[in-house]
Amino acid sequence: MFALPEDSKAFLESFVNRSNVLSGFIKERCILSPEARVFNTDLFAAFVDYCAQNGLEALSLSQFHDLLSGIPGVYAKRIRIGKENRQGHVGISLKKSESHGTLEQQPRTPSWLRGESSTEGGPHIISKREEDDVQQEKA
Repeated sequence: MFALPEDSKAFLESFVNRSNVLSGFIKERCILSPEARVFNTDLFAAFVDYCAQNGLEALSLSQFHDLLSGIPGVYAKRIRIGKENRQGHVGISLKKSESHGTLEQQPRTPSWLRGESSTEGGPHIISKREEDDVQQEKA
């Protein structure tokens, strides 16, 4: 048996800690599948959020991508999701979860701006105002 030099011990400990952060993130927030795809910006934002919620120090973007490249079946590639074509990863995607919301691409326009009803099921305020205006014109 041999003793590791101090700098090697420090490097190994740092690597294990960083790997564990990524491993926890993948277990809790990701799906590994050959068909899975995710944009890099969304994946890294989810990772930073995971670290913040768990009191962990987030890796840098380059460290994050370096460790991702070591996961079998996960690789960086320019991908298309919907109408967007950006840099991303194939073989990994984000889970949908009620506890922290989905981090996958969603419509960015709030429902009230799209003219959809509120969550209470009543008419949208703009629709209600239009009805009131029509009734006032008739009077």
